Amino acid sequence: MMKNYAMRLKKHSCLICGKRLENGSRKTKTKHIGERILESAEMIMQDMAVRFFDNQCFVTHDKFKKRGFVIHHLWYVENDVRRENYPNGEKGRLQYLIDLRPMVEQMPFRFMLLKNGIHTRIDHPRNGLARMKKENQTRLFVAVMMTKKPERIIKKKHYKRYGRK
Repeated sequence: MMKNYAMRLKKHSCLICGKRLENGSRKTKTKHIGERILESAEMIMQDMAVRFFDNQCFVTHDKFKKRGFVIHHLWYVENDVRRENYPNGEKGRLQYLIDLRPMVEQMPFRFMLLKNGIHTRIDHPRNGLARMKKENQTRLFVAVMMTKKPERIIKKKHYKRYGRK
């Protein structure tokens, strides 16, 4: 009886964690990386955000959310993992993050956690700041630092609308 149960369990559960598979299928959505069980790209990103990037965007200091954040390479090395080498969609993103994770663990100083909008401003193919010539980039930064903006007028919010007394 016990042997029969073990055979059934072996057929219908993950061999690494023992997690029962749905409908007896041999495939599982769970990905095993080291000792951790990570089920999705969002969970891998959350794990890396907490462990290596203080759970916030480097530029805006916004707290990490499941969507809208990317890992930015500060520089590339030979045979580096690049997103462009993976298929579009969630499966490609998941495989990319699985392959990227050991590199981030080995050299976290090569990467930044950025909001997608900030990453686009830095590295956009046509309009990104990193794509500009260095002398133009320097002049742009000097112009930004010299620019003085008027203080924003903060309108008082209606207390009833926001539930304050």
